[in-house]
Amino acid sequence: LKPLSMKLNGIIDAAVMGGTAMYEKAFFSDDFRQAHPEEREKLVMLENLLAEQIPLLEVGIKIHDQKKSDDLKPLHDRLQVMFIQMKEHVEHKYGARNLGTEFRVR
Repeated sequence: LKPLSMKLNGIIDAAVMGGTAMYEKAFFSDDFRQAHPEEREKLVMLENLLAEQIPLLEVGIKIHDQKKSDDLKPLHDRLQVMFIQMKEHVEHKYGARNLGTEFRVR
């Protein structure tokens, strides 16, 4: 479970690299879009990838919740709060995405 905890933490709580906010600041500003119209297709792809990671992270959070030990509960609770904020932000800006039924966690 440690590798999953580390991956989720690195993506959801991206304090070191800045996460989604850094991509938005660097590439999704009006200045960048106007200066680099040839990158439009890549920017659309990046927006889609940011949105598509949300349901995958949601599955990861559910698995983490099911398998976590008591000592991981504080980390899990923090990840869950931060994930909800991340999900709301990303879905508001880039739209909600869904996974196929083969990824559903019971």
